[in-house]
This record gives sequence, structure tokens and C-alpha cells, in this order.
Amino acid sequence: MDSNFTKECIEIRERLKGVEESTKSAHHRLDELNELTKAVVKTSASIEYIAKQIEDMLTTLKEHDCSIDKLKNRPAEQVLNYWHMFVGTLVTGCAGVLVGLLFRGGF
Repeated sequence: MDSNFTKECIEIRERLKGVEESTKSAHHRLDELNELTKAVVKTSASIEYIAKQIEDMLTTLKEHDCSIDKLKNRPAEQVLNYWHMFVGTLVTGCAGVLVGLLFRGGF
């Protein structure tokens, strides 16, 4: 029985070496996964920051679009104002001529 016990001990040692190597390899892979998880979390935070920056930029862009639209319409408004001023001056001038003719008796 002594030789069977010795064989079993040798087998157990060999199996224990295999388990230790496997455990060491598993720990190495777990360390790699831990580093990868940290990188993914850091990337996620960066993406969240970038998304916030893009959201702020879109808000600013919408504000600028409104300002640009106002600036685009401004020349048309100015032309319309000048047209009203011209027509008003013309009507006032004609009314002045008519009043002058009436007082002078020129009709």
C-alpha cells in the first residue's frame, strides 16, 4: 500500500501544480479584465462629457440661428421702412401742394 500512497501523492502534487498554474493564469486574466473595465468606465465618462458639450453647442447654435434669421430679415425691414417713409413724404408733399393751391385759389 505504500507504493499506491506514494503514487497518489505524486499525482496529487502534479494536479496541484496544474491547479496553481491555472489559478495564476486566471488571476492574470482577471487583472487584464479589471484594467479593461477601468478603461471602459473612463471612456464612458468621456463620452458623457462629450455628449454634454455637444448638447451645449446645439443650444448655442439654435440661439445663433435665431440671431441670423433676424439679421437676414433686417434689410427687408429697412427697405420696407424706407418705402413707407418715401410714400409718406410723397403723400405729405402732395397734400402740401393741394393745400397751397387751395389757399392761393389755384384750382
